Amino acid sequence: NGPAVLEHDGLQRSYHIHAPHDRPGQAPLVVVLHGYGGSGDSMRTRYGWVELANREGFAVCFPDGTIDGRGRPFWNVGYDQHLDSQVDDTGFLVALVDHLQERHGLDPERTFATGLSNGGDMSIQLSARASEHFAAIGPVVGTMMESLYRDCDPSIPRPMIAFNGTDDRITRFDGDIENADGWGPYRSMPEVVTLWSEILGTTEIETIRLPDRAPYDGSVVEFARHHGADHGRELHFYKVIGGGHDWPGAHGNMDIKATELIWAFFASVCDP
Repeated sequence: NGPAVLEHDGLQRSYHIHAPHDRPGQAPLVVVLHGYGGSGDSMRTRYGWVELANREGFAVCFPDGTIDGRGRPFWNVGYDQHLDSQVDDTGFLVALVDHLQERHGLDPERTFATGLSNGGDMSIQLSARASEHFAAIGPVVGTMMESLYRDCDPSIPRPMIAFNGTDDRITRFDGDIENADGWGPYRSMPEVVTLWSEILGTTEIETIRLPDRAPYDGSVVEFARHHGADHGRELHFYKVIGGGHDWPGAHGNMDIKATELIWAFFASVCDP
């Protein structure tokens, strides 16, 4: 099936939607965002979301970013090469989920966003700037640009599950505040995690080393659960020690399956 189209801000924006016919009424919706230079179709075919949606009875959408001056699809999160861009991807994705909820009878209270790299950055931006529309987020090798980090005041603090590799050469675990790589300054993952833990008001942290189920992959996973607040919102952080710019379970680290962990986290948010 080819992509569907939604007009927003005078642009024809494309997306793929998979809504299982036997899904329950008011089913959840997961939005899966591609990385820089990627596509919604690549996210649809590579990471097991369609199969999981069929099994668990939720709808999943794979939107496409617009094309930048280098000819690559992107999400506008404030990279240096996009500072002149007027594309409002936050507005587009809010309009898209509103459209899909109405057209397919999906639950506005159980709408979530996840993404890879630039798509992970975008999911964090959605939680910071459109938190009334997304119940939780699940960035994979995403981060926060300095501009968002300094202006992060969500109207509703939302739970987060995140995955980052300590040897990632693209989304650097220690950040790039000096902008050595040219994307623009961004914070380290410990700083990002601390910021969201403070936003969520989580007071307790439990950290465990997960079993090394795939010793051949050259990495191990440390899992930190931030919890303890009365509202029950949590932050789960998977630090892949020795991991790179990968989606765990699909490539890179094979000790965990990020897709299934993200969905289980999303499901628990609305059914604690």
